[in-house]
Amino acid sequence: MASILLVGLPRDLQGAVSRALVSHGHTVAAVGDVAAALRSAGQSAPALTIANADLPGFDGLYLCQAMRAAPNGADSSVIFLSNAQSLADKLSGFAAGADDYITTPLQMAQLMLRVQALLRRVGSLTEEAPENTPYLRHNTITLNPQTGEVWLSGHSVTLTPVETRLLAYLVASAGRPASAEELLCQVWEQLPGAGDPTLVRVHMRHLRAKLEANPAAPQLLKTVPGLGYCFKQDGAS
Repeated sequence: MASILLVGLPRDLQGAVSRALVSHGHTVAAVGDVAAALRSAGQSAPALTIANADLPGFDGLYLCQAMRAAPNGADSSVIFLSNAQSLADKLSGFAAGADDYITTPLQMAQLMLRVQALLRRVGSLTEEAPENTPYLRHNTITLNPQTGEVWLSGHSVTLTPVETRLLAYLVASAGRPASAEELLCQVWEQLPGAGDPTLVRVHMRHLRAKLEANPAAPQLLKTVPGLGYCFKQDGAS
């Protein structure tokens, strides 16, 4: 199914997560720290990394960037596990580049669902695009929803797999606001009422930083008060 790397998990948790992943058909490797994770990724980038965000000296931003810069690692996803449950901690995790942030103690069934959702999304972006795959084009954005390639005014933009899927959903429904709840269900494949709107808010901020001339006053990715987020339709003011 997929290669998954566990980084710095406590021994009991590592064993439980590893057994659950193997039972779902995945190949699992485990290392003790970030340095070992990067050495492993340099040899073969995993499809997904599950990292303990509570490691001493843990640098989530460095880990995410390095994993995705590894050969064949551009589409790697990262899940942080942490016993820190405050909003500030979650924001820090997402800001570091995590695709998901799960607090511990955790329910193994919940983790497996989140793992499968991330792997499905990455798989849908990395499949070879058919010759007749339609591109999504609105305003200055061009996006290939099959390959995940994105261009802004003709220049290639590098997005994470989750950022690409979020943008594709908004572009496909340009002009119509989508609530955080809708995006959590459709983009993150989370059950209604089970997702955290912070996840959407942080990834929207990342998208604006990469696509907007002035992220503080976005012209493409609009916030519609009381309704959600909307990609500006061609010709709209």
